[in-house]
Amino acid sequence: MISKVFVSTGGIRHLNGFDACIELAELGINSFELSGGKYFSDVLTKLKFLEERGFNIQIHNYFPVPQNPFVLNLASRDDYISKISIEHCKKSIDLASNLKLKRFSVHAGFCIDPSTKELGQPFSRKNLIKNRDSFLDRFIQRVKILKSFADSKEVELYIENNVSIMENIFDGQPLLLGSDYEEIKIIKDLTNVKILIDTGHLIVSANSMGLDEKEELKKLKGLANAYHLSSNNRLRDQNKSISNDMEICKFISKNSDFYTIEVYSKKEVINKDYKFISNYLKEK
Repeated sequence: MISKVFVSTGGIRHLNGFDACIELAELGINSFELSGGKYFSDVLTKLKFLEERGFNIQIHNYFPVPQNPFVLNLASRDDYISKISIEHCKKSIDLASNLKLKRFSVHAGFCIDPSTKELGQPFSRKNLIKNRDSFLDRFIQRVKILKSFADSKEVELYIENNVSIMENIFDGQPLLLGSDYEEIKIIKDLTNVKILIDTGHLIVSANSMGLDEKEELKKLKGLANAYHLSSNNRLRDQNKSISNDMEICKFISKNSDFYTIEVYSKKEVINKDYKFISNYLKEK
């Protein structure tokens, strides 16, 4: 039986995804979500090599890592960014189609086009939203395109909620789409994609938007198809240990498709969280 619990390679940014899997496998883990890291070539060949050795592989967002960095934004109003974002996702879906675990997850879009250095940081006030609905409309239309493409490749497409820090909310409106239950539900209803809830993103966004994080998690429990698991100080997405934050764990569904440990820490901490969540999901 394939494990539902994966470990993200995103925290090992000094390595490429293949080498990160090899290093994390030393912990006795064999299920990995490829996310970010360094660029490397012959991606499919190397991931097939891992699968042949019994590893479970799935891919996420900015993977395979492009040779020329850019910010993936499916809500962009810039024609070039829109084009390369859609092309990247189709390439990722093609890759997922060639793997045993046919899944691809991608972040909800932004109402701006930030630089790579701005991600996770306060954006300039020059980026105030002029017509937020138009960004959501563009995002919805592009997700529909990708959903149709993914269906044709027999790949499950997941959309992940964004993280909105206080500094990136202007006039009560977050610059990042899909930051709360209401908008996540709209995305789900209009596209019929699966929903990936990042608990670290959710608790920061709830705090920034003046929402009750427990109520948000409780409502999303019936909507979420998968989870990224980590914790933080409610101000920034810090990818800290989930096993130290039982208040989050109480509100996650135990019947989702998969759970990815997205903790960026020492390997011992990652392994502790991996074992904790694996055991937690078995509890009745």
